[in-house]
Amino acid sequence: MKEKEKRGGSSIRDPMLAKVEELPQCWDLLDFNPVRGIYTWSNNRVGSDHISARLDRFLVQSSMMMNKKIIITKILPKLTSDHKPIQLLLEDEEDLGLIPF
Repeated sequence: MKEKEKRGGSSIRDPMLAKVEELPQCWDLLDFNPVRGIYTWSNNRVGSDHISARLDRFLVQSSMMMNKKIIITKILPKLTSDHKPIQLLLEDEEDLGLIPF
């Protein structure tokens, strides 16, 4: 987990985190930053005990980019869980035709 993906709590890193962070490169996966929000989990505490982190994400194989798809991820409001749901949107890229120089 990158530093900007966590707010609050301990700064001690999990020793297995480096292995997990290598997976997207090994499998040619792209991590799309959400268009709205950063954190998908919260411990639901207030003040100095509050912790938020981006634990949930979509990893998309880079070959999907060849299919002329626009990929958007959004973090939605949470309901009852301590995790916020995330949404993946795949839209066809609009063909603008020839673009003048």
